[in-house]
Amino acid sequence: VGGWPAISDYMVASATIEDFVSFRSTVEGSFFIRHLCKVLQDYGHEKTLADVMIIVNNKVAGHRQDYPSQPEYTSTMSKKFRFRRTRQSTINGVEKMTKNGLFNLLQNQFIAQKIAQEG
Repeated sequence: VGGWPAISDYMVASATIEDFVSFRSTVEGSFFIRHLCKVLQDYGHEKTLADVMIIVNNKVAGHRQDYPSQPEYTSTMSKKFRFRRTRQSTINGVEKMTKNGLFNLLQNQFIAQKIAQEG
């Protein structure tokens, strides 16, 4: 009685709207997750979470016309929310992005070699 409801200040995001399927690349993964991660990396410390989700929705919806997708989110946020980026989190993020980039490069080279051997 009094105060905020117990269900306030949460956001739920989904890769697609109800009764539709979401798509993923067998090489690059989920369209939604990939765009969500990229937009959070680029803007999560500058824009509010709601603004981030609008950008993600637009990027996924326009990503591949041959695989139409429309993410959605619901929110009971009562305030604007923005992530804080520290110096250490920036360093950690750069290290992880570098490792992931190297892994993806090596993986793609391996796949290309296997395809060339079979062809």
